[in-house]
Amino acid sequence: MSKSKKKKKSTYKKVARCDSIDWGDESALGAEYEDERSVASNKPLEYAGTTTSEIEMKVVDDCSYSDMNESNVNWNANISSVEKLVWYRDRRRLGIIITVVVLFLAGCSALYFTGGYEKMKQPSEEQTFDSTIIPDSDHVKEDHPIYPLPIPPPIDQSVLQGGFDGNSLKPLSDADVKTIIEKITPNKPLLNDPDSAQAKAMMWALEDRLKYNVEVPVRVGVRYALATLYYATNGARWVNNTNWLNGHECLWTGVYCELGSNNIVSVTYLNLVTNGLLRTLSVSDNQLSGTIGDNLEGMKRLTNLDLANNRFRGHVPHGLGGIPTLSYVRLSNNKFTGAFPTSFISLNNLQTLLIDNNAIGGTLPALIGMMKTLVNLRLHKNDFYGDLPNFSDAVLLETAHFDDNFFTGPLPQFGSQRLRQLYLDKNQITGPIPVSYGSHPKLQVLSVRNNDLSSSIPASLASATSLGVLDLSYNKLTGELSQNLSQLTLMKKLYLNNNRFQGPFPSWLGSMKNLAIGHFNNNLFSGSLNLGYEFGNLDYLSEFTIENNQLVGMVPEDVCDLLLDVLTADCWGNPAAVDCPCCTKCYGART
Repeated sequence: MSKSKKKKKSTYKKVARCDSIDWGDESALGAEYEDERSVASNKPLEYAGTTTSEIEMKVVDDCSYSDMNESNVNWNANISSVEKLVWYRDRRRLGIIITVVVLFLAGCSALYFTGGYEKMKQPSEEQTFDSTIIPDSDHVKEDHPIYPLPIPPPIDQSVLQGGFDGNSLKPLSDADVKTIIEKITPNKPLLNDPDSAQAKAMMWALEDRLKYNVEVPVRVGVRYALATLYYATNGARWVNNTNWLNGHECLWTGVYCELGSNNIVSVTYLNLVTNGLLRTLSVSDNQLSGTIGDNLEGMKRLTNLDLANNRFRGHVPHGLGGIPTLSYVRLSNNKFTGAFPTSFISLNNLQTLLIDNNAIGGTLPALIGMMKTLVNLRLHKNDFYGDLPNFSDAVLLETAHFDDNFFTGPLPQFGSQRLRQLYLDKNQITGPIPVSYGSHPKLQVLSVRNNDLSSSIPASLASATSLGVLDLSYNKLTGELSQNLSQLTLMKKLYLNNNRFQGPFPSWLGSMKNLAIGHFNNNLFSGSLNLGYEFGNLDYLSEFTIENNQLVGMVPEDVCDLLLDVLTADCWGNPAAVDCPCCTKCYGART
């Protein structure tokens, strides 16, 4: 009996295995759709060209114990059928998921490229805001041209054909050539170093005299100076070195000449921006720049020099001060260091000096303010410090950029009636705004943000009627705003934020018909917000910020109708200090 019970128990387990799937139960298949229910009830249904008739499900008599092998075969067939059904179901679900993901990504891409994402980031009226003071972003310099190298005067190319111009008093020997070169090379030991650019240029000059019969001493010096520059900057790997060291120097790429009254062609323009020095220059020490400057001193008729956007290092070549004809010098965007080259003070024809975006330091010599020919001066983004000199004698000065340095002391005085741009941002300048700044009738941009200025805005500034950009933000200016400033009708961008201005908010802003940006946030303005009916006529206005003051009142509907890109006020709280239903961002009232 015990053996019979054991056998029956073992057989019962196998039958239980065969009876483990109830084909009338949809959940056994995980059926969630009507078509799967049809399969479960043996109704024909196509899945990708396959019908349930092809997936034949053989249901066995679970209570039969006659042939366990046949039961196992049927069990395996059933398992195979279930796996196929589950695979068809999962494939359909996977297709739906992929479709949804693709549609979602397509929608996100459409929002991003059409600007919809930015609109979604803008807060709604019901959104909660904090009262954290958020500094304004830096405003970009206005009317900040590159001052490209002037176009050289045309020259008759026939003059350059078939040889070289000019006559020498006597044929030059190798010794004569070496003497000429030694005179314009201050560091003479370099001529004995075969690896130096000077020694390579001298060897080339000796061969050059024989090859092209160059007999004019001045031209020997000029060609040597250019050859030194070529070897010092690895000219063989310039992006464009067309004709260099071959033929007439006036045909070398970047070299321009003029025909003098004595019918001698002289190099007057040198522009190496297009020669690709930015990509090929590799300097391991600080001698390159000084060497270039000393050798260029031999080019006595050079008027324009542009070495901008390279990787020159070391001090600004003092030798450039020995070229009296220079009128345009652009050394911007390099890695020059050292002090301001005082030799430039002696350049009586210098009109444009651009040495911005370097690491030049030290104090500025007072004599720079006495350069009567200077028109454009850019010293921004360097490491200058100390007091700025006065420019009372620079009567032709039109643009002066001193921003992003470490200047201290008071704001300088300017004597030019042509002054158009004055940038003094991001320094450590103290004291008041000079009354004399109102005496510049052509002044268009006055930017003195991020300093330590104090006192109030002088009423005389209203006389600078050409002002279009006035940035006095992030200082310690105080007092009330004079109504005289309403005379600045050409004003487009007015930044007075982050100061200590007080008193009533200026109701005369509506007279500035061209105003596009007005930032007055983070001050001590108080009283009623009375913008006046004219404010609604500022059709160009796009940004207006007045938060973090002590103002109360309501932003008029006329202002809301302007649909400003930025409109901020102390409109958060219950009750809010300023009622502004159209503000793009609200702040809590200052306590």
